[in-house]
Amino acid sequence: MDRRSLLKALALTPVASVAFPAFASDALKPASAPVWNSEHVNALFSQFGSTGKMPPKLGKWLSDPKGSEDRPL
Repeated sequence: MDRRSLLKALALTPVASVAFPAFASDALKPASAPVWNSEHVNALFSQFGSTGKMPPKLGKWLSDPKGSEDRPL
């Protein structure tokens, strides 16, 4: 990447984060953070139902009020 392209990309980064805040917030999350979508939660509940033992991640998520609150889309 040449210097001019790099400078353009760096200049547009704040614009993109304002125009697409969801992408900016996802980019700031660590790569190891689990995705808590319906499929992930359903898989953990299925594991809990089949083994009879709650997965530690699910227990931690359920006990965290911020983790299970509804967020506007």
